[in-house]
Amino acid sequence: MKKTLVKILAAFLALTMLIPFAGCQNDTPKKPNSGIEETDDKDKTKETEKEVAPDETKEGTVVKELTVESIYTAKSPTEPGQFDARYVSDKLTKAGKASVERAKKHFFNMVAEEALLTYEMMIPSQLSYGNSARVAEVMRRSINGEKVTIGLLGDSIPAGAGASETSKTLGGQIIDFWNDSFHPEGKEGNAEFVNASIGSNSLLNVCHRMDDDLLSHNPDLVVMTAWSTHDAVYDKAAFESMIARMLDKGIAVIVCIVCDSMGKNNTVLFKEIAEGYSVPFVSWAEAFKKNELMWSEFGSDSIHPNDRGHASIAASVCLYLLSVAENLPEISKKEAEMPAEEITKYGRLFTTATVYDRNDADKYSVENNGFSDKDYAASAFRTYNGWHSANKGDTIVFTVTGIKSIMILFGHDTDLGRVTYSFQDVETGKRLGGATIDNNASYSYTWNTGVARGLEGKTVKVTVKAVEGTVICGLMVTPE
Repeated sequence: MKKTLVKILAAFLALTMLIPFAGCQNDTPKKPNSGIEETDDKDKTKETEKEVAPDETKEGTVVKELTVESIYTAKSPTEPGQFDARYVSDKLTKAGKASVERAKKHFFNMVAEEALLTYEMMIPSQLSYGNSARVAEVMRRSINGEKVTIGLLGDSIPAGAGASETSKTLGGQIIDFWNDSFHPEGKEGNAEFVNASIGSNSLLNVCHRMDDDLLSHNPDLVVMTAWSTHDAVYDKAAFESMIARMLDKGIAVIVCIVCDSMGKNNTVLFKEIAEGYSVPFVSWAEAFKKNELMWSEFGSDSIHPNDRGHASIAASVCLYLLSVAENLPEISKKEAEMPAEEITKYGRLFTTATVYDRNDADKYSVENNGFSDKDYAASAFRTYNGWHSANKGDTIVFTVTGIKSIMILFGHDTDLGRVTYSFQDVETGKRLGGATIDNNASYSYTWNTGVARGLEGKTVKVTVKAVEGTVICGLMVTPE
Protein backbone atom coordinates (compact mmCIF):
# COMPACT_ATOMS: atom_id res chain seq x y z
CA MET A 1 0.00 0.00 0.00
CA LYS A 2 2.80 2.41 0.95
CA LYS A 3 4.69 1.62 -2.28
CA THR A 4 1.53 2.31 -4.31
CA LEU A 5 1.02 5.64 -2.53
CA VAL A 6 4.65 6.61 -3.18
CA LYS A 7 4.23 5.78 -6.89
CA ILE A 8 1.03 7.87 -7.10
CA LEU A 9 2.66 10.85 -5.39
CA ALA A 10 5.75 10.56 -7.59
CA ALA A 11 3.60 10.48 -10.72
CA PHE A 12 1.58 13.44 -9.50
CA LEU A 13 4.67 15.55 -8.78
CA ALA A 14 6.10 14.66 -12.16
CA LEU A 15 2.92 15.80 -13.87
CA THR A 16 2.93 19.12 -12.02
CA MET A 17 6.42 19.79 -13.37
CA LEU A 18 5.99 18.48 -16.92
CA ILE A 19 2.44 19.45 -17.85
CA PRO A 20 1.88 23.18 -18.37
CA PHE A 21 -0.74 24.77 -16.14
CA ALA A 22 -3.09 25.05 -19.09
CA GLY A 23 -5.98 27.23 -19.99
CA CYS A 24 -4.27 29.80 -22.26
CA GLN A 25 -6.37 29.72 -25.38
CA ASN A 26 -3.40 30.09 -27.75
CA ASP A 27 -0.08 28.25 -27.82
CA THR A 28 1.67 31.62 -27.79
CA PRO A 29 0.20 33.88 -25.10
CA LYS A 30 -0.65 37.39 -26.15
CA LYS A 31 1.74 40.06 -24.98
CA PRO A 32 0.04 41.78 -22.02
CA ASN A 33 -0.95 45.38 -22.57
CA SER A 34 0.82 46.92 -19.60
CA GLY A 35 0.49 50.54 -20.64
CA ILE A 36 4.28 50.96 -20.40
CA GLU A 37 6.04 53.07 -23.00
CA GLU A 38 8.86 51.02 -24.49
CA THR A 39 12.38 52.35 -25.08
CA ASP A 40 15.24 51.12 -27.21
CA ASP A 41 16.71 49.60 -24.04
CA LYS A 42 14.45 46.60 -23.49
CA ASP A 43 15.71 46.15 -19.95
CA LYS A 44 14.37 49.54 -18.86
CA THR A 45 10.89 51.02 -18.60
CA LYS A 46 9.72 54.45 -17.61
CA GLU A 47 7.46 53.12 -14.91
CA THR A 48 6.76 49.94 -13.01
CA GLU A 49 4.11 47.64 -14.41
CA LYS A 50 1.12 47.32 -12.10
CA GLU A 51 -1.83 44.99 -11.83
CA VAL A 52 -5.05 46.84 -12.63
CA ALA A 53 -8.68 45.87 -12.96
CA PRO A 54 -10.29 45.91 -16.40
CA ASP A 55 -11.46 49.33 -17.56
CA GLU A 56 -15.20 48.84 -17.84
CA THR A 57 -15.64 52.30 -19.34
CA LYS A 58 -13.97 51.26 -22.57
CA GLU A 59 -16.26 49.97 -25.27
CA GLY A 60 -15.73 46.32 -26.04
CA THR A 61 -14.05 45.50 -22.73
CA VAL A 62 -14.75 41.91 -21.70
CA VAL A 63 -15.31 41.54 -17.97
CA LYS A 64 -15.20 37.97 -16.73
CA GLU A 65 -17.51 36.71 -14.03
CA LEU A 66 -15.49 34.29 -11.95
CA THR A 67 -17.57 31.18 -11.38
CA VAL A 68 -16.69 27.61 -10.58
CA GLU A 69 -18.21 26.58 -13.90
CA SER A 70 -16.00 29.03 -15.82
CA ILE A 71 -12.87 27.60 -14.22
CA TYR A 72 -13.59 23.87 -14.36
CA THR A 73 -15.26 22.04 -17.21
CA ALA A 74 -17.74 19.28 -16.46
CA LYS A 75 -15.13 16.78 -17.62
CA SER A 76 -12.70 15.90 -14.86
CA PRO A 77 -9.00 15.45 -15.66
CA THR A 78 -8.26 11.84 -16.55
CA GLU A 79 -5.36 11.70 -14.12
CA PRO A 80 -4.46 13.65 -10.98
CA GLY A 81 -2.31 16.63 -11.84
CA GLN A 82 -3.78 17.33 -15.28
CA PHE A 83 -4.83 20.94 -15.61
CA ASP A 84 -6.34 21.08 -19.08
CA ALA A 85 -9.78 21.71 -17.60
CA ARG A 86 -8.70 25.03 -16.09
CA TYR A 87 -9.03 28.47 -17.64
CA VAL A 88 -6.09 30.85 -17.22
CA SER A 89 -6.29 34.38 -18.59
CA ASP A 90 -4.00 35.21 -21.49
CA LYS A 91 -4.01 38.86 -20.38
CA LEU A 92 -1.88 38.37 -17.28
CA THR A 93 0.86 40.96 -16.88
CA LYS A 94 4.44 39.96 -16.17
CA ALA A 95 3.87 40.55 -12.45
CA GLY A 96 0.61 38.61 -12.58
CA LYS A 97 2.21 35.65 -14.33
CA ALA A 98 5.01 35.56 -11.80
CA SER A 99 2.47 35.58 -8.95
CA VAL A 100 0.49 32.76 -10.56
CA GLU A 101 3.62 30.65 -10.99
CA ARG A 102 4.58 31.15 -7.36
CA ALA A 103 1.01 30.41 -6.23
CA LYS A 104 0.88 27.23 -8.36
CA LYS A 105 4.13 25.95 -6.95
CA HIS A 106 3.12 26.67 -3.36
CA PHE A 107 -0.39 25.26 -3.77
CA PHE A 108 0.69 21.97 -5.33
CA ASN A 109 3.42 21.50 -2.74
CA MET A 110 0.81 22.11 -0.04
CA VAL A 111 -1.60 19.59 -1.55
CA ALA A 112 0.96 16.88 -2.36
CA GLU A 113 3.39 17.20 0.54
CA GLU A 114 1.26 18.49 3.43
CA ALA A 115 -2.29 17.33 2.72
CA LEU A 116 -1.14 14.22 0.79
CA LEU A 117 -4.00 14.70 -1.66
CA THR A 118 -4.31 15.61 -5.34
CA TYR A 119 -5.47 18.68 -7.19
CA GLU A 120 -8.52 16.82 -8.50
CA MET A 121 -9.55 15.79 -4.99
CA MET A 122 -9.67 19.44 -3.92
CA ILE A 123 -12.06 20.55 -6.69
CA PRO A 124 -15.27 19.59 -4.79
CA SER A 125 -14.34 22.13 -2.12
CA GLN A 126 -15.04 24.98 -4.54
CA LEU A 127 -18.77 25.51 -4.03
CA SER A 128 -19.33 29.10 -5.16
CA TYR A 129 -17.04 31.96 -6.17
CA GLY A 130 -19.77 34.53 -5.67
CA ASN A 131 -18.55 38.05 -6.40
CA SER A 132 -14.75 38.06 -6.30
CA ALA A 133 -14.25 41.78 -6.97
CA ARG A 134 -13.04 42.62 -3.47
CA VAL A 135 -10.72 39.62 -3.17
CA ALA A 136 -9.25 40.44 -6.59
CA GLU A 137 -8.65 44.06 -5.62
CA VAL A 138 -6.83 43.09 -2.41
CA MET A 139 -4.70 40.69 -4.46
CA ARG A 140 -3.86 43.39 -7.04
CA ARG A 141 -2.78 45.74 -4.28
CA SER A 142 -0.59 43.06 -2.73
CA ILE A 143 1.06 42.20 -6.06
CA ASN A 144 1.71 45.92 -6.59
CA GLY A 145 3.55 46.12 -3.28
CA GLU A 146 0.89 47.58 -0.99
CA LYS A 147 0.71 46.20 2.52
CA VAL A 148 -2.58 44.41 3.19
CA THR A 149 -4.01 42.73 6.27
CA ILE A 150 -5.51 39.23 6.15
CA GLY A 151 -7.82 38.17 8.99
CA LEU A 152 -9.08 34.82 10.21
CA LEU A 153 -12.24 34.63 12.32
CA GLY A 154 -13.83 31.70 14.11
CA ASP A 155 -13.46 29.20 16.93
CA SER A 156 -11.00 26.45 17.87
CA ILE A 157 -10.16 25.06 14.41
CA PRO A 158 -9.05 28.39 12.89
CA ALA A 159 -7.41 29.12 16.28
CA GLY A 160 -5.11 26.19 15.45
CA ALA A 161 -6.39 23.39 17.70
CA GLY A 162 -4.91 20.03 16.71
CA ALA A 163 -1.92 21.38 14.77
CA SER A 164 1.61 20.63 15.96
CA GLU A 165 2.89 24.19 15.46
CA THR A 166 1.71 27.61 14.28
CA SER A 167 3.12 27.21 10.77
CA LYS A 168 1.06 24.03 10.32
CA THR A 169 -2.27 25.64 11.23
CA LEU A 170 -4.99 26.62 8.79
CA GLY A 171 -4.20 30.30 9.27
CA GLY A 172 -0.44 29.84 9.19
CA GLN A 173 -0.63 28.04 5.86
CA ILE A 174 -2.99 30.57 4.28
CA ILE A 175 -0.80 33.57 5.16
CA ASP A 176 2.35 31.68 4.05
CA PHE A 177 0.67 30.96 0.71
CA TRP A 178 -0.36 34.60 0.31
CA ASN A 179 3.03 36.08 1.18
CA ASP A 180 4.88 33.55 -0.95
CA SER A 181 2.66 34.26 -3.97
CA PHE A 182 1.36 37.82 -4.15
CA HIS A 183 4.13 40.39 -4.07
CA PRO A 184 6.26 42.37 -6.54
CA GLU A 185 9.22 40.67 -8.20
CA GLY A 186 12.36 40.94 -6.11
CA LYS A 187 10.48 41.68 -2.89
CA GLU A 188 9.07 39.52 -0.13
CA GLY A 189 5.39 39.35 0.72
CA ASN A 190 4.56 41.49 3.73
CA ALA A 191 0.85 41.00 4.35
CA GLU A 192 -0.04 41.19 8.03
CA PHE A 193 -2.03 38.38 9.60
CA VAL A 194 -4.61 38.74 12.38
CA ASN A 195 -6.08 35.57 13.83
CA ALA A 196 -9.15 36.57 15.84
CA SER A 197 -10.23 32.99 16.57
CA ILE A 198 -10.85 31.61 20.07
CA GLY A 199 -11.74 28.03 20.94
CA SER A 200 -15.13 27.07 22.40
CA ASN A 201 -16.79 30.25 21.19
CA SER A 202 -20.36 30.31 20.02
CA LEU A 203 -21.01 32.25 16.82
CA LEU A 204 -22.83 34.81 18.95
CA ASN A 205 -19.68 35.21 21.07
CA VAL A 206 -17.53 35.63 17.94
CA CYS A 207 -20.00 38.14 16.52
CA HIS A 208 -19.93 40.32 19.65
CA ARG A 209 -16.15 40.42 20.10
CA MET A 210 -15.20 40.87 16.44
CA ASP A 211 -15.12 44.69 16.69
CA ASP A 212 -12.30 44.60 19.25
CA ASP A 213 -10.48 41.47 18.11
CA LEU A 214 -10.68 41.84 14.32
CA LEU A 215 -12.21 45.05 12.97
CA SER A 216 -9.92 47.23 15.08
CA HIS A 217 -7.03 45.94 12.91
CA ASN A 218 -8.72 47.19 9.69
CA PRO A 219 -8.44 43.92 7.74
CA ASP A 220 -8.65 43.99 3.95
CA LEU A 221 -9.68 40.34 3.59
CA VAL A 222 -11.18 37.96 6.16
CA VAL A 223 -11.57 34.19 6.01
CA MET A 224 -14.49 33.07 8.21
CA THR A 225 -14.30 29.50 9.51
CA ALA A 226 -16.56 28.09 12.20
CA TRP A 227 -17.61 24.58 13.12
CA SER A 228 -19.59 25.08 16.34
CA THR A 229 -23.31 25.67 16.00
CA HIS A 230 -25.70 25.55 18.91
CA ASP A 231 -28.86 27.47 18.04
CA ALA A 232 -30.01 27.27 14.43
CA VAL A 233 -31.87 30.61 14.57
CA TYR A 234 -29.31 32.79 16.32
CA ASP A 235 -26.24 31.07 14.81
CA LYS A 236 -27.52 31.98 11.36
CA ALA A 237 -28.40 35.47 12.53
CA ALA A 238 -24.90 35.98 13.94
CA PHE A 239 -23.31 34.58 10.77
CA GLU A 240 -25.30 36.89 8.52
CA SER A 241 -24.69 39.88 10.79
CA MET A 242 -20.93 39.31 10.64
CA ILE A 243 -20.91 39.10 6.85
CA ALA A 244 -23.13 42.18 6.46
CA ARG A 245 -20.98 44.12 8.93
CA MET A 246 -17.72 43.33 7.14
CA LEU A 247 -19.10 43.97 3.67
CA ASP A 248 -20.48 47.31 4.85
CA LYS A 249 -16.93 48.23 5.90
CA GLY A 250 -15.52 47.33 2.49
CA ILE A 251 -13.83 44.11 3.64
CA ALA A 252 -13.43 41.16 1.27
CA VAL A 253 -14.88 37.98 2.82
CA ILE A 254 -14.31 34.28 2.10
CA VAL A 255 -16.35 31.62 3.92
CA CYS A 256 -14.74 28.22 4.52
CA ILE A 257 -16.71 25.30 5.95
CA VAL A 258 -15.05 22.50 7.92
CA CYS A 259 -16.38 19.26 9.41
CA ASP A 260 -15.91 16.80 12.28
CA SER A 261 -15.13 13.08 12.31
CA MET A 262 -18.68 12.20 11.24
CA GLY A 263 -18.69 14.70 8.41
CA LYS A 264 -21.05 17.03 10.30
CA ASN A 265 -20.77 20.53 8.91
CA ASN A 266 -22.56 23.83 8.35
CA THR A 267 -22.69 23.89 4.55
CA VAL A 268 -26.49 23.74 4.37
CA LEU A 269 -26.91 26.13 7.30
CA PHE A 270 -24.78 28.91 5.83
CA LYS A 271 -24.76 28.37 2.06
CA GLU A 272 -27.96 30.37 1.49
CA ILE A 273 -26.52 33.35 3.38
CA ALA A 274 -23.15 33.27 1.62
CA GLU A 275 -24.79 33.05 -1.79
CA GLY A 276 -27.33 35.74 -0.87
CA TYR A 277 -24.46 38.16 -0.20
CA SER A 278 -22.41 36.82 -3.17
CA VAL A 279 -19.56 35.86 -0.83
CA PRO A 280 -17.02 33.26 -2.08
CA PHE A 281 -17.89 29.97 -0.39
CA VAL A 282 -15.57 26.96 -0.12
CA SER A 283 -16.09 23.78 1.87
CA TRP A 284 -13.41 21.35 2.95
CA ALA A 285 -16.33 19.27 4.23
CA GLU A 286 -17.51 18.65 0.65
CA ALA A 287 -14.06 17.47 -0.46
CA PHE A 288 -13.82 15.25 2.63
CA LYS A 289 -17.19 13.60 1.96
CA LYS A 290 -16.99 13.25 -1.82
CA ASN A 291 -13.53 11.69 -1.68
CA GLU A 292 -14.66 9.35 1.13
CA LEU A 293 -11.60 10.22 3.19
CA MET A 294 -10.79 8.62 6.55
CA TRP A 295 -11.00 11.00 9.52
CA SER A 296 -8.30 9.02 11.33
CA GLU A 297 -5.82 10.38 8.76
CA PHE A 298 -6.97 14.02 9.08
CA GLY A 299 -8.13 14.45 12.69
CA SER A 300 -6.36 14.88 16.02
CA ASP A 301 -9.59 14.07 17.89
CA SER A 302 -13.27 13.80 16.98
CA ILE A 303 -13.55 17.52 16.14
CA HIS A 304 -10.15 19.07 15.46
CA PRO A 305 -7.92 18.40 12.43
CA ASN A 306 -4.28 17.34 12.65
CA ASP A 307 -1.50 18.88 10.53
CA ARG A 308 -2.73 17.09 7.41
CA GLY A 309 -6.29 18.21 8.12
CA HIS A 310 -5.25 21.84 8.60
CA ALA A 311 -3.30 21.71 5.32
CA SER A 312 -6.34 20.31 3.51
CA ILE A 313 -8.64 23.03 4.83
CA ALA A 314 -6.10 25.70 3.88
CA ALA A 315 -5.84 24.18 0.41
CA SER A 316 -9.59 24.71 -0.07
CA VAL A 317 -9.11 28.44 0.47
CA CYS A 318 -5.84 28.63 -1.49
CA LEU A 319 -7.32 26.87 -4.54
CA TYR A 320 -9.93 29.62 -4.70
CA LEU A 321 -7.21 32.30 -4.35
CA LEU A 322 -5.21 30.60 -7.12
CA SER A 323 -8.25 30.75 -9.40
CA VAL A 324 -8.61 34.47 -8.68
CA ALA A 325 -4.92 35.03 -9.47
CA GLU A 326 -5.23 33.18 -12.79
CA ASN A 327 -8.16 35.35 -13.85
CA LEU A 328 -7.09 38.63 -12.26
CA PRO A 329 -7.02 40.80 -15.42
CA GLU A 330 -10.61 39.93 -16.24
CA ILE A 331 -12.27 40.18 -12.84
CA SER A 332 -14.38 43.31 -12.61
CA LYS A 333 -14.20 45.89 -9.82
CA LYS A 334 -17.99 45.91 -9.76
CA GLU A 335 -19.08 44.61 -6.37
CA ALA A 336 -22.30 42.79 -5.62
CA GLU A 337 -25.06 44.90 -4.10
CA MET A 338 -26.08 44.21 -0.51
CA PRO A 339 -29.40 42.33 -0.34
CA ALA A 340 -32.28 44.71 0.28
CA GLU A 341 -33.53 42.52 3.11
CA GLU A 342 -31.95 40.10 5.54
CA ILE A 343 -31.64 36.52 4.32
CA THR A 344 -32.50 34.79 7.57
CA LYS A 345 -34.56 35.59 10.66
CA TYR A 346 -32.92 38.37 12.73
CA GLY A 347 -30.15 38.32 10.10
CA ARG A 348 -28.98 41.88 10.75
CA LEU A 349 -29.82 42.13 14.43
CA PHE A 350 -26.19 41.92 15.55
CA THR A 351 -24.43 44.20 13.03
CA THR A 352 -23.42 46.63 15.82
CA ALA A 353 -22.76 43.94 18.44
CA THR A 354 -20.07 44.45 21.08
CA VAL A 355 -19.12 43.51 24.66
CA TYR A 356 -19.38 45.87 27.62
CA ASP A 357 -16.97 45.15 30.49
CA ARG A 358 -15.38 47.33 33.19
CA ASN A 359 -13.75 49.48 30.51
CA ASP A 360 -17.21 50.57 29.34
CA ALA A 361 -18.54 51.87 32.69
CA ASP A 362 -20.01 54.91 30.93
CA LYS A 363 -22.41 52.62 29.04
CA TYR A 364 -24.27 51.28 32.11
CA SER A 365 -24.82 51.83 35.84
CA VAL A 366 -23.95 49.14 38.38
CA GLU A 367 -24.92 48.19 41.97
CA ASN A 368 -22.31 45.81 43.34
CA ASN A 369 -22.88 43.72 46.45
CA GLY A 370 -19.88 41.43 46.91
CA PHE A 371 -18.38 41.01 43.44
CA SER A 372 -14.72 41.98 42.89
CA ASP A 373 -12.85 42.96 39.74
CA LYS A 374 -11.64 40.01 37.66
CA ASP A 375 -9.51 39.98 34.50
CA TYR A 376 -10.34 36.81 32.58
CA ALA A 377 -7.93 35.77 29.80
CA ALA A 378 -9.89 34.02 27.05
CA SER A 379 -6.85 33.86 24.74
CA ALA A 380 -3.40 35.37 24.27
CA PHE A 381 -4.99 38.45 22.67
CA ARG A 382 -8.34 38.67 24.47
CA THR A 383 -8.78 39.50 28.16
CA TYR A 384 -12.18 40.42 29.52
CA ASN A 385 -12.12 42.95 32.37
CA GLY A 386 -15.04 41.54 34.32
CA TRP A 387 -16.20 40.59 37.81
CA HIS A 388 -15.89 37.62 40.17
CA SER A 389 -17.57 36.27 43.27
CA ALA A 390 -16.84 33.20 45.38
CA ASN A 391 -19.54 33.85 47.98
CA LYS A 392 -23.08 32.50 47.87
CA GLY A 393 -25.63 35.29 47.76
CA ASP A 394 -23.36 38.00 46.29
CA THR A 395 -25.24 40.06 43.70
CA ILE A 396 -24.42 42.56 41.01
CA VAL A 397 -27.03 44.57 39.09
CA PHE A 398 -26.44 46.39 35.78
CA THR A 399 -28.87 48.92 34.30
CA VAL A 400 -28.52 49.43 30.53
CA THR A 401 -30.36 51.57 27.96
CA GLY A 402 -30.03 52.18 24.22
CA ILE A 403 -29.70 48.55 23.18
CA LYS A 404 -31.56 46.14 20.89
CA SER A 405 -30.44 42.89 22.53
CA ILE A 406 -28.44 41.61 25.48
CA MET A 407 -26.76 38.45 26.83
CA ILE A 408 -24.33 37.81 29.66
CA LEU A 409 -20.92 36.33 28.90
CA PHE A 410 -19.80 34.03 31.72
CA GLY A 411 -16.47 32.36 32.31
CA HIS A 412 -16.45 28.59 32.71
CA ASP A 413 -13.73 26.81 34.70
CA THR A 414 -12.96 24.03 37.18
CA ASP A 415 -13.41 26.29 40.23
CA LEU A 416 -16.70 27.84 39.15
CA GLY A 417 -20.28 26.70 39.67
CA ARG A 418 -23.92 27.72 39.59
CA VAL A 419 -25.23 31.24 39.08
CA THR A 420 -28.68 32.78 38.66
CA TYR A 421 -29.36 35.62 36.23
CA SER A 422 -32.37 37.58 34.98
CA PHE A 423 -33.29 40.37 32.56
CA GLN A 424 -36.11 42.76 33.49
CA ASP A 425 -37.88 45.73 31.84
CA VAL A 426 -37.47 48.48 34.46
CA GLU A 427 -40.58 50.42 33.38
CA THR A 428 -43.05 47.53 33.32
CA GLY A 429 -41.31 45.13 35.69
CA LYS A 430 -41.73 42.39 33.11
CA ARG A 431 -39.21 39.57 33.22
CA LEU A 432 -37.46 39.29 29.84
CA GLY A 433 -35.53 36.12 30.51
CA GLY A 434 -33.30 34.33 32.99
CA ALA A 435 -32.19 30.99 34.38
CA THR A 436 -29.90 29.19 36.81
CA ILE A 437 -26.87 27.78 34.99
CA ASP A 438 -23.74 25.85 35.93
CA ASN A 439 -20.40 27.36 34.91
CA ASN A 440 -18.29 24.48 36.18
CA ALA A 441 -16.19 22.95 33.41
CA SER A 442 -13.16 20.73 32.89
CA TYR A 443 -11.28 23.54 31.14
CA SER A 444 -11.42 27.31 30.82
CA TYR A 445 -13.68 28.96 28.23
CA THR A 446 -16.40 31.59 27.86
CA TRP A 447 -20.07 31.09 27.06
CA ASN A 448 -23.11 33.30 26.66
CA THR A 449 -26.62 33.08 28.05
CA GLY A 450 -29.76 33.15 25.95
CA VAL A 451 -30.71 36.28 24.02
CA ALA A 452 -33.12 38.95 25.26
CA ARG A 453 -34.10 41.05 22.21
CA GLY A 454 -36.66 43.66 21.18
CA LEU A 455 -35.23 46.06 23.76
CA GLU A 456 -35.35 49.26 21.69
CA GLY A 457 -36.47 52.16 23.88
CA LYS A 458 -36.37 50.08 27.06
CA THR A 459 -34.30 50.35 30.24
CA VAL A 460 -33.09 46.87 31.13
CA LYS A 461 -32.00 45.63 34.55
CA VAL A 462 -29.57 42.70 34.55
CA THR A 463 -29.28 40.84 37.87
CA VAL A 464 -26.64 38.20 38.60
CA LYS A 465 -26.68 36.25 41.87
CA ALA A 466 -23.85 33.91 42.81
CA VAL A 467 -24.78 30.46 44.10
CA GLU A 468 -21.20 29.21 43.82
CA GLY A 469 -18.03 30.65 42.27
CA THR A 470 -18.93 32.97 39.39
CA VAL A 471 -17.04 34.98 36.73
CA ILE A 472 -18.84 37.56 34.59
CA CYS A 473 -16.73 38.47 31.55
CA GLY A 474 -19.10 41.15 30.32
CA LEU A 475 -22.45 42.06 28.79
CA MET A 476 -22.92 41.09 25.14
CA VAL A 477 -25.07 43.89 23.70
CA THR A 478 -26.25 45.28 20.39
CA PRO A 479 -26.41 49.09 20.69
CA GLU A 480 -29.25 50.85 18.88
